[in-house]
Amino acid sequence: MNTLHTPVGNFITTAAVADAVLEYWLLLARSDGYDVVDIPTRDADGHHRTMRLTLTPSQTLAVTRWGTSTHPVRDEPAMADLTTKIAAFHTPDPATFIEWDPSSALFDEI
Repeated sequence: MNTLHTPVGNFITTAAVADAVLEYWLLLARSDGYDVVDIPTRDADGHHRTMRLTLTPSQTLAVTRWGTSTHPVRDEPAMADLTTKIAAFHTPDPATFIEWDPSSALFDEI
């Protein structure tokens, strides 16, 4: 378990989710992007909650790592969502690329 420190508070979550949030936030910050993600957390009483976290380039995030827990948070949905979002930064958008074909009519005006 880790504590994710945000401008609006500190939230207990799994190490995997905390690392994924930091990685996704860094990718967003480098591209001047914004997003909202759902993060599984646990409150001080041990109850599981879901936090909606806005990620912006100007905010500061930090993680405090602390031992393991015998009561893991269900982080599979959050990890699937964050992993998909992170992968999207590493996959070029096919709509933004034109394959070079000098015989194509598209290049007649060049």
